[in-house]
Order: sequence, then structure tokens, then C-alpha cells
Amino acid sequence: MTAPACPRCGAPLGDPTLCEQCAWTASPAAAELGRATRCPVHHVALEQGPGPAGSRAWCPVAGRYSVAAPCPFACPHCRGPLDWQGGCDRCHGAPMGQRAEWTFPGDRYDRTDDLGHPLGDGWHWYVTSRGPRPASPPPDWRQLEATLARLGAPPQRHDPGRNPAALPRSGGEPL
Repeated sequence: MTAPACPRCGAPLGDPTLCEQCAWTASPAAAELGRATRCPVHHVALEQGPGPAGSRAWCPVAGRYSVAAPCPFACPHCRGPLDWQGGCDRCHGAPMGQRAEWTFPGDRYDRTDDLGHPLGDGWHWYVTSRGPRPASPPPDWRQLEATLARLGAPPQRHDPGRNPAALPRSGGEPL
């Protein structure tokens, strides 16, 4: 059996939560999940899947990644770990770092459908969208205000000279 590999540099890990070569550390939740060696449903040892080297997250019985293991995929831009939604918390899928360029560089995996019903047994990950996918752009407040004005709603602006705590709770004049 080979030692797990660092998701950042690929060096063998003696401790699954720390890489001595590049100082990568797993989050506490990922470190706890990273200790999983067996599928919680089928009680078989997790194996190397079709993902990157060292990713012992594959359940051979279900032919899917186990929910007990962290996502084994790395970001194609910065080589940081991806989450199961295909997102990279390190570079956000934008090599230049601009928010307008943010993407989900990886595939999206889910255990349930949009209505909350389990996919398969609900304990294995299923690909539901292929990456890369664009992230939602930041809201255009001018467009939102124009939509509200078209619907007849008054614009909601913050008046720094007005103390919201001094307003009565049920309408009327300020106290």
C-alpha cells in the first residue's frame, strides 16, 4: 500500500494532515475525513480511483467516490485542492485573481438531486455538471434598483444621518 500524496506538490505524506515538503496543511474537517479508509456503506477498503495519484477515495462496489473521503481532485491553475462542487478556495479558478474571472474549475459532484432526493444510495458522489463553469457575477446594483423602480418600489438608500435604532417599530414618526 502506498502512502497518500500531498494534493499540492505530490510528495508522499507521512501525516495525512501535513506535508513536510511544501508545508500544506489540511483543514480540520478535511483532515478528519482524510482518515477514512473504508466505505461506510459497503465496508470495503477505498481504492485509487480515476482521479489523481494518491486519491484513495473510490468505492469499488459502487463504482463511485465515497462520501467519507475528501475530494481527490486538484485545481488545474494553482494545484490546490478542489471541493466536491468543483471550486478552488485558493485561486477561485482565476489565475489572475480578478473576481469577474472566477470559475468552478472542476466537475460538480452531488449526493442528492435538486429536490433533495438521494442519487443512488446517497452515500457516493455523482457527477452532475462538468467543469469549468463560470461563477455567479457580483450583482449589478444599478440594474436591481432600476428593476425595483419599474415595479414601483421606492429605492432603499442608507441615510448616514439617520439612526435606524431611533425609528419606531410600527411606523409613524421617529422618536
